[in-house]
Amino acid sequence: MAKGVKKIKWVGNSGALRDFSVPDKILCIKPNQKAPFAVGEWYNETTEDQKRGNITWLWMDQKKRKIFNRTIKPAGVPFGVELPKKLCGSYAYYLEASLYGGHDQRNTGLHVYGKCEKKISSSSWSKKQNTADKSEINYGHDLFITLETEGINGDTLTLESYTAKKPHTPIESVKAKCINGTLKATFKTMSCFMKIPGLPEDLENFYIKVLEITGEYVKNANGSDKILSFTIKNKRVIPVFETPTNTTPLIIDDTPKEEEVKIEGIISAYFAKEEFSLETSETAGQHEYVFRSKNVAIDKDKIASIIKKRVDEQVKADKKYAKLDDIKNVLTERGSYEIGASLSFNLCKLGAKFIKINSAPLEEEVYVVAKTFLLDGKEVSITIKEKEGIVVDADAAVPVTEAKENGAELTTLKATVENGLAKVKVKLRPKADEDLKKWKEKLLKGKKDEAYSYKFKNETVITDNNKKQFAAIILNNAKEGKQGNTKIATGKTAFVDDVEKALESKTYGIGTTISFDTYKTLAESLWLKAECQGDTKKHEGEFLKRDGEYFVIGKGKCPRCEERITIKQIEDLFGVFIKHRVFRQEIIDNLNKYIFDSGKEIHINTCLRKSHFFAQVGAETLGINPDWMVETDVYRYSKSRCLDVFKDRAKELNNSRLLDNYCNENPQKKLMNYLYANENGFGNGNGNEASGDGYKYRGRGLKQLTGKGNYKSASEYIQEFFPNEYIDLEANPEKVKEAKYAVLSAIAYWEKHKIWKTADTLKTSSDENIKKIRSIVNPGLAGWKDAKAYFEKGVDVFKVNSCSPLEVGNSTWNDPIDNPQRTYYNSAGVHKEQNGAFGPVRTKILNGQTVPKNHQGLDIFADIDTPCKACLNGTIVSYMNEGNDGYGNVLVLEVNGEDLRNAKKNYNLEFTTEVESGAGFDINADKFYLRYAHLNSAVKTSGEVKSGETICYTGDSGNAGGVPNPHLHFEVAMKKSGNGSGLTNRYNPAFFVRLTNINQQRQEEVKNERS
Repeated sequence: MAKGVKKIKWVGNSGALRDFSVPDKILCIKPNQKAPFAVGEWYNETTEDQKRGNITWLWMDQKKRKIFNRTIKPAGVPFGVELPKKLCGSYAYYLEASLYGGHDQRNTGLHVYGKCEKKISSSSWSKKQNTADKSEINYGHDLFITLETEGINGDTLTLESYTAKKPHTPIESVKAKCINGTLKATFKTMSCFMKIPGLPEDLENFYIKVLEITGEYVKNANGSDKILSFTIKNKRVIPVFETPTNTTPLIIDDTPKEEEVKIEGIISAYFAKEEFSLETSETAGQHEYVFRSKNVAIDKDKIASIIKKRVDEQVKADKKYAKLDDIKNVLTERGSYEIGASLSFNLCKLGAKFIKINSAPLEEEVYVVAKTFLLDGKEVSITIKEKEGIVVDADAAVPVTEAKENGAELTTLKATVENGLAKVKVKLRPKADEDLKKWKEKLLKGKKDEAYSYKFKNETVITDNNKKQFAAIILNNAKEGKQGNTKIATGKTAFVDDVEKALESKTYGIGTTISFDTYKTLAESLWLKAECQGDTKKHEGEFLKRDGEYFVIGKGKCPRCEERITIKQIEDLFGVFIKHRVFRQEIIDNLNKYIFDSGKEIHINTCLRKSHFFAQVGAETLGINPDWMVETDVYRYSKSRCLDVFKDRAKELNNSRLLDNYCNENPQKKLMNYLYANENGFGNGNGNEASGDGYKYRGRGLKQLTGKGNYKSASEYIQEFFPNEYIDLEANPEKVKEAKYAVLSAIAYWEKHKIWKTADTLKTSSDENIKKIRSIVNPGLAGWKDAKAYFEKGVDVFKVNSCSPLEVGNSTWNDPIDNPQRTYYNSAGVHKEQNGAFGPVRTKILNGQTVPKNHQGLDIFADIDTPCKACLNGTIVSYMNEGNDGYGNVLVLEVNGEDLRNAKKNYNLEFTTEVESGAGFDINADKFYLRYAHLNSAVKTSGEVKSGETICYTGDSGNAGGVPNPHLHFEVAMKKSGNGSGLTNRYNPAFFVRLTNINQQRQEEVKNERS
């Protein structure tokens, strides 16, 4: 017989969140409000006496296995449930009413959960689990983190640890489930030691952030996502709990003894320069500071910072600095100081830092450094090795010279570890001058390659007297492909002395040949091998031995690459502004400070990079014109210029007959607020027109920051690259007009977006090249023509051709589509980037089994009618339709084999099943074929074309018809057609195409439009 409560119901008037509830199953309630429940329905066989009697309300866990609370009440009296914010979250409790006092297996109850704002209400750490221990933290301790929360009970979150030196990359991530409103996690501080940039300071600051599954960070009561901070003392220990040897209970407050960690090893080895920038606590005498102007009712913090800056500049050469707190301690808050008044305070020593470097010229003095863990007092042996055998035989150690008077030549560098470092100062040269001369010759020539065969077109008489003259003529013919001889391949060279050696004093008849050596032009790339006998074992490692990480010895340093920027260079490039010369000099001083004196590798350190950097800065600021450093403050927008720059936004304002009035206003607040308002199509974090964000966050600085979001991003970039200079520019946008932050925001943007990498590849001043780098700075390409003019002038100002000659030939690689990116979706509209890669990256069903399926090229995302460029100089040899079930319209470009080989770049396969090439492909062939498929149309169907020339337009022909991921299918092949099945005769195009990051939002927009 069915008796008892069949259903319960909520009987309140408020307090429930119906949008987050499921009727008769789940009820969501507000926190700290009692929600009343009553019996909603009885089973038919329940008697009236039972309905008037007592029932038991059961408060249970989500899975209905554990009863937390039983409450007996008359059946007619509602039962109230109240959840504190701590217990709100995704965890749903189970509530039921029982006639018999136990859980009813017929599931007659409801799940109840609470919802409120997600927040971390309190946080704490301890070195002991479940026991408070706030004593000094050292590397090796475990940290037990406890967070009290609101609104996330039952959620699984990720706790991330960060160092203040690298705030955008977590050191360690730990997943934890919030139980009863509490998150607990354990962090290993050893990971902090291993991943901190450079060597740890005496005290290092770290913090914890909490990441939701949605990708948002949970904030604390103060609105910060930095939930918990802690400091680690640079000491390495580990708690060791020993087994008791008697029966005396362990007292909870007993502190376990600490021992040195027994894990030891070599962490890294690298080349470095010594820099005295480490602020120590060791005093180094006193300094007397004399006031140069009268100061009344001072702000102690502000004045102390000014004094420190001035004093540090004075004493830096003596390897000293002033502590800010020491200066504050001798100042009087709101005090006044006359001209000539003096203060005395201590100075402290600057210690040495060993900053990793990636290259140095021959004969330079550098340090070879091994960073170790727990090997202090041990001897480390380091040998220097070559990637290519240029100056020494293969596998031999490269000899260097001790950097001291009469230093010995060393092939094995030995040093004792102190404070985690073993270091040896050396000169990058052999000891003997004769050997150095041979090195220079080898580095100049490169690595010996195959012999070149030269054929005499005419009878030629060679004598001892004319041999040198004819050797020069023959070399020139070979380099230029004259007199019926093939041209020496790009990437190789030959030298007149080798030609002269090949010549004999005799008569060479028509068709006679001679052979002489050619050389591959290679960089001298080095790596390091380090070993050390520790207490537990012998430690060995190979370091820098990977493309992109090798240390490069230059044939000789260009003296201008690392020369400081001068006012003359700026005036030669941008013209003279007499009234702004002082401010321009302040800009230059800050540029030099942060490019050359920051202790970081800032990539404005070659003549080419300088030319590109200042071309962009010039386009942003009308040639570093301080009158334009803050938008509209001096140069106001005219109506015509406004229409030219802001296009449709300005047209709409003009159509409303407001543009004239807005342009005539001074300051132009209404104009800026309208043009840069979110609802008018600008965005970048700004609010609506009424918010005033448009004017508040108008363009400022060398990289004309515009929009609230860009000011916020600039602050984050500065914090990442120059943490000591961090300021909240969103809260203080006016700071960007100051020289310091005008410079910092521009450099940080250049570094964050790695614009220098693009700059290094752009060695011709073509429209396409300038647009390519301009698009990173200004996606709308405004000012690209100015940038082009400045770049061309900068080539002369910074003497680029004397440093790294710009390319005069036009057969340099040009990507088939500007800013190429992989397809994010496959032809079914599913996110599968690998499906567009080269190799067996797809699957098919064969005889009921899933088997790999080859993809013969690279799919590059491209909406219909995107222009395609000739990647190299070449000849269009075919344009035809290869079938509706195949590649549709296909254009084939024949290119020179050497040109393609020179365009090959370092590329690491991105997907497990991606491969480099198929069977039958000969990378040394004389010519290759670039196949452009699924096209809509062709500009030319035959004939010669130049690299960068538009030759066709993308489409969706063939089996790509109507796909949600329109794309160019691009192949590198041995034949113009008929290359065979599978991957035969084909090469992975990703080794040539310079793929950029996927723009998922844009690809999704196109997908939705086509769906």
